[in-house]
Amino acid sequence: MDLIEAGTCIKFRPRRSEPGHVKIFKRLPGESGVCGSELGYAKNKVHTLVLGSSRCFVPGRLLHEFMHVLGFPHEQNRGDRDKYITVNWKNMERGMELNYRKLNGRYTNAGPYDYYSILHYSLYSSAKDPLVRTLIPRQEVDESMVGQRRGFSKIDLEKLNTFYGCKQQQEPITEPREGVDNDSDADEGEGSSDDEVISVNDINKAVMSPEQMEMPTGYWETFNPQNLW
Repeated sequence: MDLIEAGTCIKFRPRRSEPGHVKIFKRLPGESGVCGSELGYAKNKVHTLVLGSSRCFVPGRLLHEFMHVLGFPHEQNRGDRDKYITVNWKNMERGMELNYRKLNGRYTNAGPYDYYSILHYSLYSSAKDPLVRTLIPRQEVDESMVGQRRGFSKIDLEKLNTFYGCKQQQEPITEPREGVDNDSDADEGEGSSDDEVISVNDINKAVMSPEQMEMPTGYWETFNPQNLW
């Protein structure tokens, strides 16, 4: 949260009594090892953010999830992504298709496609054959940086500042740590693709952790092709 506040005009504060707020959970029933969030502001509903594993607490992964909270889906979900990447559906693990579905929304106009975004999956994410790419760039890129979880890219911060109307544009702020500079989904193991976005239907069944955070509704952009999961 400090990194987001330092690089944008977005501010976090503890919940008072607002019905629309973010709850941070340690786990959901029947789930283990999940790092995931619902997408964007849901008006007066509770927004679920799950940090169900120690791997969720890498700074870059936390930033990834909070970008979802702030209304941004994965970079490869952009409606214009076919100009920049090709999805190899034949090599994709079954059940992971939603994380690659094309979406349209005002967020896509906040900035250019960013291969190095903290929201981009690695080129081998969700692969049946780990030696074959599921995402194939249509431009020359540094493959080691696609799917990075080191910190915000410059474009990530530019998009947040544009999306929320922030006047002050900041430089990227990262906290690289030894061994996690490219903490992408391809390195997680346990069949994890990168993160999972939790269904609103799971909220009432969730076991709440002691932590509760919320943001005033003025900071959220309503994003609705239904609530993503």
